[in-house]
Amino acid sequence: MEELLAAIGFVLIVALTLYILTTIQHGYKASVEELFVKNFNPQSLDDMRKFVDYTRLSDRNVNMYVDFALSNNHNKNTNFNSHTNDYIEVVRYIVDVFGKRDIEIRLYGFGDADSEDTEVFTLTDGTPCVDKYEAWMDYVTGVTSVETSGVRSFIPPVSHSMDSAKTKGDQLVFILTNGLPEDFSSNFETFVDASWSEIMIMIIGIGPGPWNGVSRYIGSFEGRKFENVSFIQFSMYSSQIEFMGNVLLSLHDMLISLSKDKLMYTKTGSEKESDSELSDDSGKED
Repeated sequence: MEELLAAIGFVLIVALTLYILTTIQHGYKASVEELFVKNFNPQSLDDMRKFVDYTRLSDRNVNMYVDFALSNNHNKNTNFNSHTNDYIEVVRYIVDVFGKRDIEIRLYGFGDADSEDTEVFTLTDGTPCVDKYEAWMDYVTGVTSVETSGVRSFIPPVSHSMDSAKTKGDQLVFILTNGLPEDFSSNFETFVDASWSEIMIMIIGIGPGPWNGVSRYIGSFEGRKFENVSFIQFSMYSSQIEFMGNVLLSLHDMLISLSKDKLMYTKTGSEKESDSELSDDSGKED
């Protein structure tokens, strides 16, 4: 009997020790990841891929939408070694950081002579991009038959991403464009709708723009569930690490905004009533 009790005691001690060590290990790993994200200063492609994993951006499918409005004739230059086609560079950068994970990365076009301001069209054979070389080939093959148009609207790519979210889960959306829609306000009403589908949107400005005041305008747009839209100008950065590092930081800010929103919307009824009463009281005169 004593031997049995001793054996049971030994097993319990071993199990408890393993549990403590595992907890410490998980806590250490979480602390390392949190510190890495907090002090994010990428020096390599590997750093950016770690950031994507640590922040759970890797849980979202990626849709890239390339602008084929008439002013974008230069985006049909498909020379792989040329720097004249910034669209190809951006597509490769994005796939390089987000690729080779259990998510889908798809490449679309919008604003061409056929789709105009009504829909998007695929630049691939219907399958997701696996790596930057496949993405380049998809782009090169896809643009050969595209005729640019004079129409520019962000409504088709944003609406398409909302439809995709219904069946394929959370979405990261990259809109690659060399200009803004004439009806800017109407387009951003669609971005408000997208925020309620928890879609995160990066508008990447390619070319001279004009881009003055875009970020300020986006920040002042009301009615969104969370701050789900950000703008970045590609020509402001000299390398993939510098450019994509800032893209990732902007996406992380969106995640923080979404997290705060979820906390607000998961309050209990009594907490909401309490907040409401405090709000009412704050407006009363003594």
